[in-house]
Amino acid sequence: MPCLLLTPLQAQDLSITLLNGDCDGDNEVTLYDFGILSSAFGSVPGDPNWDPRADLDGDLQVTLYDFAILQGNFGAIGAQPFDPALPRQPALQSGGYELQGVVQLEGWQGESKLVRIEALQEDDPQQVVYYLDNVLTGSSFTLRLPQSGAWWVKVTGVSGFLVAQRAAKRRYLRTPQMWAFFVTPGEGEAYADRRYAPLAPIGVHVRVVDYDLVTFASADNSELLVNRERAQSQDFSCTWRVVSGGGVIVPIGPINSTSAVYFPPLLEANEQEREVTIECIITDNSPDPARRDADCVITQRFRIVNRPTVHIGVQAVDSQGESISGTPMPSGQLMPACLRFSASSRKGGWQLDRVEWRIPWGTVSAVSADGSTATAVLSFPIPRDEEHRRFSYEAAATFSITLPPPVGRLEHRDEKVSERLLGFDMTDRFSYNELLDTSRGRSIAGEFYVPNWFHNRAGHWGNVIPRFNEEYIHNGVRYPVVHWVDREWFEDPWGNELAALMDWEGLLAPRGLQYSEMYRGRIYLCRAVIRHSLENNPYGLRTEWIDYVARIVAHEFAHRDQLIASWGGFGDAQIGSYPNWRLLSPDYDRDGDGLSNEYEERVQAVYPTNPNDRCAVLKWWTGDPGATHAYYTDPEMCAHLWGEWDCYQVGSLDNRDWSVTGRQDY
Repeated sequence: MPCLLLTPLQAQDLSITLLNGDCDGDNEVTLYDFGILSSAFGSVPGDPNWDPRADLDGDLQVTLYDFAILQGNFGAIGAQPFDPALPRQPALQSGGYELQGVVQLEGWQGESKLVRIEALQEDDPQQVVYYLDNVLTGSSFTLRLPQSGAWWVKVTGVSGFLVAQRAAKRRYLRTPQMWAFFVTPGEGEAYADRRYAPLAPIGVHVRVVDYDLVTFASADNSELLVNRERAQSQDFSCTWRVVSGGGVIVPIGPINSTSAVYFPPLLEANEQEREVTIECIITDNSPDPARRDADCVITQRFRIVNRPTVHIGVQAVDSQGESISGTPMPSGQLMPACLRFSASSRKGGWQLDRVEWRIPWGTVSAVSADGSTATAVLSFPIPRDEEHRRFSYEAAATFSITLPPPVGRLEHRDEKVSERLLGFDMTDRFSYNELLDTSRGRSIAGEFYVPNWFHNRAGHWGNVIPRFNEEYIHNGVRYPVVHWVDREWFEDPWGNELAALMDWEGLLAPRGLQYSEMYRGRIYLCRAVIRHSLENNPYGLRTEWIDYVARIVAHEFAHRDQLIASWGGFGDAQIGSYPNWRLLSPDYDRDGDGLSNEYEERVQAVYPTNPNDRCAVLKWWTGDPGATHAYYTDPEMCAHLWGEWDCYQVGSLDNRDWSVTGRQDY
C-alpha cells in the first residue's frame, strides 16, 4: 500500500546489502563457486569435505539453503574496488557531512562480521579515498566526510560476499545570504536607563532564517533534482557587541543562542536620551562546509532615556483569565479565547497609573494595581472566524510622581507600538478547535473532528498547502481526496509506522463500506504528520512543520497520480474488486509493486521501472545492481524523488503559515 514511512527507517542514508555466494573470493559468483559448494555439500565442521567457504548462511552446515543463495546470485559480479593506488585518509572523527547507514550480509545467519567502508567523491580533483574500518555488520555506522557531494561508497573486506557500492549524491550549496532580523528590542524603541530599573536588563532576540539549495543526482548523473532545505537553528552561533552608546550585552545560554540581555548605562544627570547601537554577528557553523554562509551582520538602534518607560505584550487567556497560549489566537467552537494585554514598566520612583490600549478590536483601559504593571483583558472573546494575521497594537501609559513642594505632582506619558501573530492553535485541545467538522474525518477507525491545521478555512494549512483540497467525482458527486484519522500513526503488515497512506483499495472506508469504489484512492493523514524537527530522509526532502505536511501531501498525490496513470482509475473495471484485485496480481503486475506491467514498460524512458523487478528504480538511482528493499519499491522511489522534489518548493509557504509556533510566530 503506498505510504510515507516514519523513522527509524528514514534515519539511514545508506542501507547496503552485500550479495552472497563468492566462495572463492574472486568477486564473482561462477561455476568455480558452485564447484566448491558441491564438494562440501552435506558436510559439517569436522567432516573430511568440510569447507567453511561453502557455508554461505553461517549455520555450520552446507545444505540446500546454501545452494539457493548461490543459485539466486549466479552470474553476479561485485563492484570494482577503488584503485588501490589512490591516496587514502581516515574518515573524519567529528563534523563534516554525515552519512548514516547499516551494512547487511545477504542470507547470513552467523555472527556479525567486520567490514571496511570507503568513499570517493567523483569530482574531487585530488581523488582521495576516505575509509572507515572495523564496521560491524547489522549495526548502524556514521561515515563523516569533508562535505556533501557526488560520493560513491563501497564496502569490502568480507570473504564470501561481493564488493557492494552505493551512490550518495546529495549536494548542498549555500544560497544568497541568510536572512536575520531583530525581534527585540524594536527599532528606535525607548528604554529607561539603569536608575529606573537597576536589576532589569533589556531582552534581545534575533531570528535567523536560512535555506540552502540542495541537489540530488542519480548514480549515472542522468537525473538531477533541485529543491531547498532549511538550515537547523543549532548550526548558528551569535556574537554580540555594543557598537555605540555604552552598556554591556551578554549572551543567554549556549554559544549558539540567538538571545542575549543588554544592561543599559546610567545617563548623565542632564542627558535626556542616548542612542544605542548593538550588533549581532551570525555565524553559520554547518558541519557541511558546502552549506556555510558568510557571516551575517545585523545592527539595531534603540534609545536609552532619562524617564520612565512602558513595555507591552499580549497573550491568549480563557474566560477566567488563565493563560492558554503565549501567542494570541481566536476562540474555539466550544471554548472562548480572550486576549490579555500586559504592560510592565521601567519606572524608578514613578508610579504607573493607567494604560490605554488601542487594538484592532477597539480601545480598552487598565489601571495599575501596584504602580508598576497594568493588565487589560479584552472583555469579549476573539471570534473564531477572525482572520489569522500579524496585528499591531498600541499602548499609551501615564506615569506620575509627587515631589516635595513647590513641584508637587508630575505626570509623564509614554507610548509604545508592537506587533504579534493572531494564530491558530496547534495543540490537540479539542475545545480550541475553531470548527468542529467531521466531514473529512470518517474512516474505519471512527469519526473524528479534523484538527485546526487541517481546516481549509482561510489562514489554515489546509487552505494553502498545494492540492490539499483537491476533489474527485464519483457518480456525479464531488468528494475530497485528503482525509484525517485521529491516531498517532498507521501500521503496515510488517509493523512499519506510517505517517500517511494512499488507500487505493478502500480498506480504510467506514465500516460496512470497505473496498467500495467511492472510497478508493483517498489519502489519509494522522497525527504523525506534525513534525517539529527535521528528519533524515535518504531519498525525499528533509523537512519540518508545515513543509513536512506539504511534502507528505505531494508524496501521496504522486502515488495517486501514478496509479491512475498505470491503471486508468480505481474502479472495478480498472483494478478489479476485493479480493480479486488486478493490482498486485501476477497476470497484470508481475513484480507486485502496484504498477501494471504495461505501464512499467511504457514509461521506462521517464521512470526506469521494470515489470519484472520491483526495485528497478532503487537499483538505478543508487548504482547498486543488487539493491533490494521491502519499502523502497518503484512507486515509493517515484513518489520520493519526483513527487516530493518536483511538486513542492520547501519554504514557499513561510509567509502563509499562521500557526502558533509557526513561521510567522515571532
